[in-house]
Amino acid sequence: MMPCYKVPFGTLSILAILLFSACSTSPSRSITPEIVPQTTIDQQLQYALNSAREQSAIKGVSAAIIRPHKEIWIGVSGMSDPTIDEQIVPEMLFDIGSIGKNYLAALVLRLVEERRLGLDDPLWKWLPNYPNIDNKITIRQLLNHTSGVFDFVKHPRSPFQMVYRSTKIWNQEQILAELVDKPYFIPGKGWHYSTTNYILLRMIAEKVTGSKVSSETARRFLIPLALDGTVAVDPLGSVPAEIRIANNWIGQHVDLAPKPQPWTSSSPTLIYATAEDAAKWAHFLYHDKIVLKQRSLDQMLDFHSPAPNDPPLSGYGLGVMFVDYDLVENLFGIKGVRMWGHGGSTHGFRSIVMYLPDQETTISVLANGNDDKGLINIFVGLLKVIIDDSNKE
Repeated sequence: MMPCYKVPFGTLSILAILLFSACSTSPSRSITPEIVPQTTIDQQLQYALNSAREQSAIKGVSAAIIRPHKEIWIGVSGMSDPTIDEQIVPEMLFDIGSIGKNYLAALVLRLVEERRLGLDDPLWKWLPNYPNIDNKITIRQLLNHTSGVFDFVKHPRSPFQMVYRSTKIWNQEQILAELVDKPYFIPGKGWHYSTTNYILLRMIAEKVTGSKVSSETARRFLIPLALDGTVAVDPLGSVPAEIRIANNWIGQHVDLAPKPQPWTSSSPTLIYATAEDAAKWAHFLYHDKIVLKQRSLDQMLDFHSPAPNDPPLSGYGLGVMFVDYDLVENLFGIKGVRMWGHGGSTHGFRSIVMYLPDQETTISVLANGNDDKGLINIFVGLLKVIIDDSNKE
């Protein structure tokens, strides 16, 4: 099976979708697709997926929904590569961006379970000193973004700020030495999303295990859970040629695949997944509770609050975003819903995976475009169908 492109894509670990980004605004509720009452719920979900994507700048989208006592729903819409009329198919993988932080957080918590490190271990115990990084910061503070460490993604020389204008490959040491400015606040005295936190966590996990995070992720999670539609790649490595990845696009008919993408090397995690596997991972973690022990899961879901208004979050745990009832109602006009999970963004890809504990439902939406608002409208359209259907039961 031939891949959809030949150049691996990097992970832009910033929050660039509505719930997860400072640069987006709330979606207009008016474009949420109307539900056709005479159809089945599966048909309603496909209708919502198609109509919201068609109103967006997203070329293609793949989605999956896991509901109690029902078969998993998988829907696709649009194109991987319109220039050759290549459609999105369920087997295609997408770069899930910062959702990879959730996998890395789970790996760190596994190491805590094995007593190989502690959540309150200071940085100095594991890593040398770096400029502008307090060596007393704890692993917990890295995981929940209360460290105050500057987000290197925001540095003007960061590969994320010089898209297709630089081919420099940054390693972890160079990032920490050259791209980390003064901290936002004293450790533990605030909250600020920072991908630098997860660069440090990756370094710690690799020092503890003596192997790559990508290898540990596959060995501990992907293989045992039979997540065959997920591939963890070392950021300095290459993507296996045999997997099918949706072509990434930005703007109108601009194919990014042939262009240099040096931010790949600066990502703390690089994970490609199908929508089905992305949903399964979250469901295994939050609902089935077979990824972590209950104590570890409780720690993961201990949400730091208050969270900032920009992005609009109710809280952030250990690699997990939280949106409460009030915020869901205020943003989307939907009552009785809270959710936790993560969002992801990289050039030409957008993703959301959320678990709804009250409905015991997981929704994943992966897209090969940069339309943040379009992705959210797709997610909200699917969410509305699910909630309306659950309210009838």
